[in-house]
Amino acid sequence: MKTAEILKDLKVRIINQLPEWNFLESRGMKGVRVTSNPPHLSRFAVLLPVKVDEFLDDSDSLVPAFKQVIDNHVSNNPDFSVEYYHVGSMAIPELNEWERFCNDVQLGLLASAIDIFVAPPVEFQQRLKDFPIHAAAAPMENREAG
Repeated sequence: MKTAEILKDLKVRIINQLPEWNFLESRGMKGVRVTSNPPHLSRFAVLLPVKVDEFLDDSDSLVPAFKQVIDNHVSNNPDFSVEYYHVGSMAIPELNEWERFCNDVQLGLLASAIDIFVAPPVEFQQRLKDFPIHAAAAPMENREAG
């Protein structure tokens, strides 16, 4: 296959992928248009150290609590979406999930990320460059100044 044929095939596949990624929406006989909430503006990554379903439903752990708050926010804001990545711990990273996250960043499928007690392994930090990742932390109890 010649380079021009490969590029044409790749271009067709990418164009066909744009609606699935929510960059374009079909308007039936009226054609296609750019969505009002493309993923690079409205889809956020949440980086979790573990799979939330590994916790019991009545767990008071912060990870399920963060997920519940995020899921509630998403249900109340339909133009906002979240993709969860279960990236493991600093000691035992889930490299396949970090790879999936980096690929989605490089494809422009995410606006930013929230990390919950994790940080990218060194080998992924260069690939992420200046992609915004915000650290989440548990709220501190109000304390009187001493």
